[in-house]
Amino acid sequence: MSTDRREQGKAVRRARIVAVATELFAERGYDHVTTREVAKAAEVGMGTLFRHAGSKPALLVHVMNELLDEGGRQATELVASGATMGRAAGAMITPLVTEGAGHLQNLRAYQRETLFGPPDLRLLAVEHLTLLEATLAQLLGSFVPTRPDVEAAELSRLVSAVVTMELIRAGAGHVPVEEVVPRVERSVDLVLTGLVERRS
Repeated sequence: MSTDRREQGKAVRRARIVAVATELFAERGYDHVTTREVAKAAEVGMGTLFRHAGSKPALLVHVMNELLDEGGRQATELVASGATMGRAAGAMITPLVTEGAGHLQNLRAYQRETLFGPPDLRLLAVEHLTLLEATLAQLLGSFVPTRPDVEAAELSRLVSAVVTMELIRAGAGHVPVEEVVPRVERSVDLVLTGLVERRS
């Protein structure tokens, strides 16, 4: 079997594992799903599952990161159609928030593992946060800073900070999950007021 074929097979198995885990975590919550159940539903052996995911916490991080990626695609479409950055930022986290609304333990476990988990999971979280900020910077390319001393990269970090804090508040139970997206939309638009305007 060629290297390309093997890599394609690995990608298909990994996608199947993540898709099954996403469905099971959404149905029953992270705490009530075992890796053995995920492996069985994905029709792979335990060894295959751990080669692709590493551990149950790592599997959750992969699942939640995939949801963020989906949110990024939705945000890109919204900005292209003329939406504000607030709407885009809200869309970016909607899949993640929807997962948390069904089982808050999923969002809490994700935050726990990415903030306080093993170094490899924290690194994975940092790498994904970097990608998130890059996506935000790209979206901000549809706008122009109104101040010459402000750059898109700085604004993306600002938006990312707003989004992250609202997710942490929800995970800690300080904000109802259903309020996260509207709070993000309003906060991001308020933060960017006077700093950017849409390109003509």
